[in-house]
Order: sequence, then C-alpha cells, then structure tokens
Amino acid sequence: MFLAMVAMGAVFGAVQTAVTVYAGTIDKPGASGLLYAEFGIGSALAGLACAWLPQRFSLRARYVSFATALFGGMLILFIGAQLVSLPVAVALAGFTVAPYMISIYALTERLAPLPGLRSP
Repeated sequence: MFLAMVAMGAVFGAVQTAVTVYAGTIDKPGASGLLYAEFGIGSALAGLACAWLPQRFSLRARYVSFATALFGGMLILFIGAQLVSLPVAVALAGFTVAPYMISIYALTERLAPLPGLRSP
C-alpha cells in the first residue's frame, strides 16, 4: 500500500509540474490553476460515481482495474498532450484518480488491524 500511495504522489507531482510548464509555455501562467482544477473536478466526479459500483465488483478487482485506468490516464496525459491538447488530456486523466485512491484507502482499511483487537 505504501508504494501505491507513493505512485499517487508521483502522479500529482507530475501533473502539477506538467500543467505549470504548459501554462508558462503558452504565456498564461494563471491558467495552471484552472487546468489543475479541471483535473480535480474530473477526479471528484469519478469518485462520486464509485458509489454506484455493484457489490460483486470486488475490492481487489477494483484496485487492479483502477490502477490500470490510472496508468492509462497518465499515458493519455503524456501522449495526448502532444497529439491533442493538454486541457483535454488533463480532463481525461483526472477521471482516473479518485477511483484509484478510493480503492487504496478501502484496501488499507481491510489490511489494518482494528484498534480494539490488538494483541498485548
């Protein structure tokens, strides 16, 4: 789980750096905040949608699926920014973040011992 969260931190750092550089390149440094907000809004919408996932979609399957989606989202951000536009790529990549984080937190909760059941 530690490495999963390290990967998440790397994603946030890479996106923030890429967005800031892009905004500077187009001579609109203030646009970086808007682009990063777009990333966050997409993530929030996808996170809300996770509430409607069926119970039969196991936690392990969710983690694997969402880790794959996050990887794909970052590829879209990397490749798509060169082929289409960074704002479009940021929007698509943003949808992958919250589902991945939700599955990491849920798995961590299952792996962590309950406070009242610790051995002496």
